[in-house]
Amino acid sequence: MTRSTTYKATPYLYNDVDVVYFNLLRDAVTYLNKYTGTTMTDIEWKAIGKIKSRKMYRGGSKALNEGYTPISLVGPGIAEKKIFDL
Repeated sequence: MTRSTTYKATPYLYNDVDVVYFNLLRDAVTYLNKYTGTTMTDIEWKAIGKIKSRKMYRGGSKALNEGYTPISLVGPGIAEKKIFDL
């Protein structure tokens, strides 16, 4: 199972208009600098919450996001039954 990181660049604070995901941090910084017309470093963009990193786990038959937990029902004498995913 390999782990890769993607970066979410959010130009606006309270909505997801023009949100773009990048594999490289420098590409996310370049996008935000060009979109907003300001020049900031990656640390500054992260500090104000405009760039967020997402760790993705890939391998096997499906990819799992970090923090993903399916809700299931398990009890004595019964097999695990998946109720729903959040």
